[in-house]
Amino acid sequence: MVACLGWGSLIWRPDGLSVGDWRNDGPPARVEFLRVPNDARLPLVLDPDPTADPVTALWARMTVRDWQTAVMELADREGTSRDSIAHWPEDDGEDPKELPGLGVWATHRDINHVIWTALKPRFEKTNGIRPTEDQAVGYLGSLTGDARVKAEKYVRRAPGQIRTPYRRRFERCLGWTPSA
Repeated sequence: MVACLGWGSLIWRPDGLSVGDWRNDGPPARVEFLRVPNDARLPLVLDPDPTADPVTALWARMTVRDWQTAVMELADREGTSRDSIAHWPEDDGEDPKELPGLGVWATHRDINHVIWTALKPRFEKTNGIRPTEDQAVGYLGSLTGDARVKAEKYVRRAPGQIRTPYRRRFERCLGWTPSA
């Protein structure tokens, strides 16, 4: 079986991705609101900070035959290359540092392959730059018009179980509480 992990817009907008119902008992994942894409939101991505507290990811069974097809579907949905889609198990057999315990979690569910979007943080148009909480709040607070509406909608729609430090700060500073 192939499973897809999610923590952001995949949950409420799979856009043709061949997934079943999303389940809320996924593996621990270190994610945070760390990437400014071209449309001004601040989506959740894997957090490279090894001290970040993991949250529980969501997951869904994929209805495709093999993991390679699943990777292609997810890359298409995300509008990115296959290089930005990660797969478990990898040749080294290690769990990704951002997904501690992934192997044990998958094995207990008879999952043979797990895929997820592995985009890196990006801030000030530079890949690999991880904004601080202050920078993230300042960025979101500076948005106006449609950009602000899109960013707020994304933050509010993120699954309620994705309780990260940045999200708590957005709630306090911007009043952007979860809508679901």
